[in-house]
Amino acid sequence: MTKDMLLAYVKNSKYLVLTLLFFVILLIIIFSIIIVPSTNQTGDSPAKITPTQSMNRPTITIVSPTQSQLTNTQLLQQIRNETQPQLDRLITVPYTVSKIKTYGDDWAIVQVTNPTTDPANSIIKKENNNWVVIMGPGTFFEAAELRPLGVPQSLIDEINTNL
Repeated sequence: MTKDMLLAYVKNSKYLVLTLLFFVILLIIIFSIIIVPSTNQTGDSPAKITPTQSMNRPTITIVSPTQSQLTNTQLLQQIRNETQPQLDRLITVPYTVSKIKTYGDDWAIVQVTNPTTDPANSIIKKENNNWVVIMGPGTFFEAAELRPLGVPQSLIDEINTNL
């Protein structure tokens, strides 16, 4: 079979060429999934994610001053209890704490809602074993204002979204 005959055969066999092209693309995709390592870690959050935890919502346990372990539910209740009086002074309309998301051991976002307004977020930090409202409530926060406060990048990435 000469080169001209092979070229004529390929030109006449469009489906064969398309099938071969499909397999080459499929092999490239499989290679990229298997060989190229995933790089999802940002290095900002000290929380370790286990296979049973979500990448977006890591659960953590924190050692309290009495050295007892808090469950995630207890931690969220502690944050709610300690920030409620602060939020009451800052918010003049009836509201509900709709979501709380923690970032490491010392940072959290508390989202509040009201039926007549958009959800608002507050940045919460643990200082001297107490959760304190650092900024908010609000719907937009500038990253340039948050970085000098030591806010983790993962929190900065999500603060301007609905949790």
